[in-house]
Parts: sequence; C-alpha cells; structure tokens
Amino acid sequence: MGSAKQQWMEEQERGWASIDKNVCAECFGDDALKEFIRGHVANSYCDYCGQSSKSNALAASMDDVLELIAESIYSEWEDPNDRVGWDSREGGWMGVDVTDTFDLIKYELDLGIENEELYDDIIDSFGDQGWCQRDPYSLAPDEELTFNWRAFVRLVKHHNRYFFEHVIDNADVYEPQYYPVGILDSLSDIVSQLGLVRSLADGTLLYRGRSHSTQKGYSQVSDLGPPDENNAKYANRMSAAGIPMFYGATDDATVLAELTEHALYVTIGEFRTLRDLNLLDLTQIPPVPSIFDRERRHLRPPLMFLRRFMDDFTQKVEHDGREHIDYVPTQVVTEYFRYVRKLDGILYPSARRCGGHACVLFITQKECIESGEQTNDDKVLVLVTSRVRAR
Repeated sequence: MGSAKQQWMEEQERGWASIDKNVCAECFGDDALKEFIRGHVANSYCDYCGQSSKSNALAASMDDVLELIAESIYSEWEDPNDRVGWDSREGGWMGVDVTDTFDLIKYELDLGIENEELYDDIIDSFGDQGWCQRDPYSLAPDEELTFNWRAFVRLVKHHNRYFFEHVIDNADVYEPQYYPVGILDSLSDIVSQLGLVRSLADGTLLYRGRSHSTQKGYSQVSDLGPPDENNAKYANRMSAAGIPMFYGATDDATVLAELTEHALYVTIGEFRTLRDLNLLDLTQIPPVPSIFDRERRHLRPPLMFLRRFMDDFTQKVEHDGREHIDYVPTQVVTEYFRYVRKLDGILYPSARRCGGHACVLFITQKECIESGEQTNDDKVLVLVTSRVRAR
C-alpha cells in the first residue's frame, strides 16, 4: 500500500503516469523519437506493433519515452492553473488559449503515430488536464522576434529611414517595450548561432547576365560587371539607387530567371573569384528541429523566426514604383552585414527560380578585371568568358 502511494505521489510530481510496456522506433514518425528509442532499446518485443527479435533488442521502455515526451512538452507548454487567471463569471481562462491533453498529444505535437493504442496510452498517462503556452501572457520567443522584425519593417518603410538607430521610444510606431532596431543584433546573433557565415573559396565561378534586343552581346567588365556609380539608377533588393553592387547567381538558369526584362537575348558573363570571400549564406538554413530533439531543441525559436524572415527577404517585388519602399528593409539588413559584420556579400535563395541560388557581392566595377589583366589585392572578380543566349 505504501509503495502504491509513493508511486502515485511520484507520478503526480513528475506529471505523468508509468506505463509498463515497451515500444519500438517504427511506432513513431518523428525522427528524434526514433533515434532516442534506438539508443535506449532494452527489450526484444514491441507491445504495440508486435515486432519482435530473437537476437536483438528493438524496443525501449515506455517510461523512458514518456520522460522524453514530458520534458519536451514542458519546454514549450505548462499547466494553466499555475499561471492563468480564471473568470468564474464567464467560465473560462482569462485571455489565453488553453488546450486539453487529447488535442495536445493528438494534434499539437507531431508524434507521427498511427497506432491508436499508443496514442491512448500516452494521453492517459498525462491525464485530463489543460495546457497553455509557457509564459502565456508573453510572446513566445520566435513570436517576439517576428514582432520586432515586423515593427522594424514598418519603421524603416514608413516612419524613419536614416536615423532609426536613435529612435528608442515612439509609441506611435511600436510598443516601447519592443526595441525594433535591436532585431538587427538579434539576427546577427542567430546567424552566428547557426553558423551561417561561410567562406566562398578562391576560384569559385559566379554568373551575371544582361538582356539585349539583338544578337550582338557584351564581352567586357564595363558592360557585364556592376554598374558604375553614375549608372546605378535603380533600387534593388539589397542596394538603394546610387549604390553599385554585383548581383549574380551560382548557375546560368538562375541568372535567366532573375532577369525580368522581356528581351530576345541575354549575355551571360562567367566570373571567377580571386580570393576567399566571407558570405552570409541564407541558402543552407537548417530545418526547424523536432521538439523531441534534446540536442537541438533550443534552436527551434530562432529557426522558426528565420523561416518567416526569409519569406520577407526573398518575396517577389513588382517593379511598379513601390520597390523603392519595399526593398528598404532588406537594404538595411544588407548594410548591417556589410559594415557591422564586415562580410563580403550574401548568398540567398532566388525569388524567381525554385532551388536557385542568387548572390550579391559588396564590390564595385573597379574591383573586377578582364581575363588576362594583371590582378592585385584590391581585385575580387575576373571576367573569364561571356556567351549570348536566346531567351
């Protein structure tokens, strides 16, 4: 009797009840759970799918699995009784979305379970209780980052473009507890945390194109490289009008897709890097890890935010006059990584070709040379060859 009471007290304290069964990795769809079970196998029989082995252990104790599930749930969820007010007149929680164990296990968590008995056991283990987001009256970490980014976008597009770093408390633009300019430092921290700065090796080939209406193409850096300062007339995704940069891609097909002019022909210039370049690589952003991944769970908020940020960063912008406004946030981000982080450029997913990689290098026409010309430490690209292609 004492032993049963002690077990009950332990289960109440930890928040879930023991299940005297074993489960194999194949009963779950989540890769992190699969890997965990494979690392904790202790039995040769799975009580749920019936898989068995005479020679090898293939199933882990359900209690071990439940401990991981509980730890994962409590990393992002909590009991509303501990933090949320109850309105007895209305008969509901005050200002917070609350779900029950069934919906949490069945729909909120991506367990990837097809066996109903396994679902029922997990749900019964946690009992019939309510769940709410941790710190329910605050924004979740990824939501706060997104909120700050949206506030920053609004600030630099419609309120303060040149001295925004001095704007600290303007309630008409954003809530004063959220300092939107700080999103640039937060973004920099995320880039460092995820290791998104990479070296583009000396000798890497990059491609840049120019449209024209006749078969006669271009063959010189002055025509195929970045425009000079006097001819940098148009706003681009990463640069304001008047600021020349090298826009290119890692392959011909992406160059053709990125050119929006409806011309008959395109000259594609093939450039080779003359030194290693440090780039912000936004083409290799890792997937958001599973909540059940102990080693990488802490990366969920920054990666969830970064996915939303990339939707804005790579969205198609129509050249209807508003591009001077719509490009401003990405231009500011670009200048931050150019002058604060001291990077040489950005590699990013093409907005016009799925799977294509576009790039911008922070260089001018003077830093590009023709093939055969003498180079020096100031030069970054050499134009190797050019070819005309029909559209």
